[in-house]
Amino acid sequence: MSKIISSLNKIGISTNGLNKNDILNFGKIPEDKLNAYTQKISSIKNANLSKLNNDKTELYQSLQIKQYANALSDLDSTQAALLLKTQGLTNAQIQQTLAAQGASTAAQYQAMVEAGLLESSTMV
Repeated sequence: MSKIISSLNKIGISTNGLNKNDILNFGKIPEDKLNAYTQKISSIKNANLSKLNNDKTELYQSLQIKQYANALSDLDSTQAALLLKTQGLTNAQIQQTLAAQGASTAAQYQAMVEAGLLESSTMV
């Protein structure tokens, strides 16, 4: 486990707020791929939108969701949600990304619960 934490810290992923299962889930992803994912997310997230008017900003934000989904297409929904969580995306952005990946509503909810973004509840 300490090896995984060391790898995550090396890549720039803070383990603060991650539980044991989160860390072990990251351990399933090769370090070089994890690094590539974080770099891609960062480049998408930090795109300069200052020269766009409001309509184009909204369009680009929609495109960003598709870019996140494409960039993380090799990951399962929980891994994608965890990674996006560590990169500072909102729950709404994470849910939209999972939807763009084709995850069902139930799969989106389950992935977000497993990533610690939502609390589990039993539906009656």
